[in-house]
Amino acid sequence: MDQLKERRAAAAAAAQENFVDPDAVDVGPATEQSSTSTSAPSPVTSTPAEAAPPKRAPRKRTMAVTTDGRPTKSVNVVYVSEAVKRRFDAQRHKTRKVSHQLVLEAISKQRAELATIIENSRFSTAPVDDLFPADPKAVRYLGGGSAQIHYNITPDQDAVLDELTAELGFDTRSTWIAPVLNAYLGGRKEKLAGQG
Repeated sequence: MDQLKERRAAAAAAAQENFVDPDAVDVGPATEQSSTSTSAPSPVTSTPAEAAPPKRAPRKRTMAVTTDGRPTKSVNVVYVSEAVKRRFDAQRHKTRKVSHQLVLEAISKQRAELATIIENSRFSTAPVDDLFPADPKAVRYLGGGSAQIHYNITPDQDAVLDELTAELGFDTRSTWIAPVLNAYLGGRKEKLAGQG
């Protein structure tokens, strides 16, 4: 009697190991071979419903995605000076706005003047005579620095910032957003020597 139970358990285990999922690639019929028998393999007699392991619940995504699979929000960083970061935080708390609202507001409210603001903020850390152009690696912009401002935006907002970045002739957003924030935020603005 015990041997019969052992054989049935071994046969059921072998059937489950050799089970072929009908949704999987067709690899031919699954077979079962009893460890106590030396005869030719015989077809599996169990039905897929009996041998299939229980289905797992689908994993929950940690971030919502759009219909094309992109995240609904992307995290961005703008590198600013410590002074601009303090002014940004002060205005954010005063107006009760989140970071992305303040960043996008600064850009949209000054849209017509962006190129002028950026050009007037440009300076060289290694100036040379007027005859020679400045070293591009030494060019900096007022408001730029190592302090970070994080902001989350939608893919559509992301696309607009990409367009503006290309339109203004930059490779990275942070380079031009920092001077725009410097010009927009309240408080003492960073200025070049000789500017009023």
